[in-house]
Amino acid sequence: STGHLYFSSSWHNGFGGQDVFRVAGIPGNWTDPVNMGPPVNSNKNDFFFSVFPEKEKVFLSSNREGAAIGDGYSTCCNDIYVADLPSKIIEEEKKEEYKNLAELNRFLPVRLYFHNDEPNPRSLDTTTLVKYSEAYDSYKKLFDSYVKENAKGLSGSEKEDAEYDVEDFFSLTVDKGMSDLSLFFDLLLKELKQGQSIRLSIRGFASPRAKSDYNEKLTMRRIASLVNEMKSVQNGIFLPYINGTATDGGHLEFEALPFGEYKADKTVSDDLFNEKQSIYSRGARLERKIEIESVKIVSPIKKPVLKLEEESFDFGPIPKSGVVHHTFYISNEGNALMVIDSVIASCGCLVPILEKDTVLPSERIALEVGFIPFDKNGKETKEITIYIAGEPPKVITISADVQH
Repeated sequence: STGHLYFSSSWHNGFGGQDVFRVAGIPGNWTDPVNMGPPVNSNKNDFFFSVFPEKEKVFLSSNREGAAIGDGYSTCCNDIYVADLPSKIIEEEKKEEYKNLAELNRFLPVRLYFHNDEPNPRSLDTTTLVKYSEAYDSYKKLFDSYVKENAKGLSGSEKEDAEYDVEDFFSLTVDKGMSDLSLFFDLLLKELKQGQSIRLSIRGFASPRAKSDYNEKLTMRRIASLVNEMKSVQNGIFLPYINGTATDGGHLEFEALPFGEYKADKTVSDDLFNEKQSIYSRGARLERKIEIESVKIVSPIKKPVLKLEEESFDFGPIPKSGVVHHTFYISNEGNALMVIDSVIASCGCLVPILEKDTVLPSERIALEVGFIPFDKNGKETKEITIYIAGEPPKVITISADVQH
């Protein structure tokens, strides 16, 4: 649920037995527990609480009186109950999970998991054409094999525990990663549409079955599969941001941080002949992942951008004696101070006079140009070139028809 944790406890003040409590916040920074009260809680044991805000309902297990099994009055057995969700909680549960990416960073990393040596097994490539959703689907299809292999050689309760462990891993870890990724994409797109330049840091991990140099390449492929997913999701909605062609100015870049097995848990087996431990065990499963580690707003490159309101001017017919004038306007549409190094005329018949040689962002200055015909005759076309540091020069074309 949205920033809230529900749990059962007999420690805090309650109605008797296990009661359901609610706290808000994030791990390490929770509010004081609040008892959910009746009809959620009773004087018996109430637990396994689940919230469905879209249905405005809650479900829980309890051994309170009224169970469909037994005589209806006994408290010997647990049954499942449903209750209406209080209106205040409905509003809090339905509100947007995170306000922005800065808030989302508090909940990172988003963790995405892979089958052994995927994608592109037995490869030394550092990139892949596989999308993460394809790797995820392939992994899910191996669920039965994981249940079988993880429970191999076990019996009784140990076998059941091993099977449940795989079920929990796929539902609470692998599926959660895919769900978190979908939410992350929605929030990321919102920020990009505001014109933000964003860098995603993605860290890769691998189990220690192979050598470190091989695993480093493998984690690069895993990171590439996420980039591929972002290029294809929602009919390529992120592509303009990745390619730098988005009309709203947003930009998305990636920082790949391959770890290979360098950070692998030392207790995870690297025995190639013991696949149960080196592939199917929980420890090995947890190592094969990538993490969206952080989201950073990248400061835009500061540079001046010179813009001319007019790039040419024609005086038309002018007498051969005297001087004519025209004023051009220069503006700085960049985000840094613009310094005009020089203004060069192609002919001594042009006299450019610049208002000043420094232009602040969004500032507009004048460039007055005088044209002296001298002994010219007929159609004349001349140029003035404006030079600023680090940018291509701008050229102004001036023409006149000198009459005798």
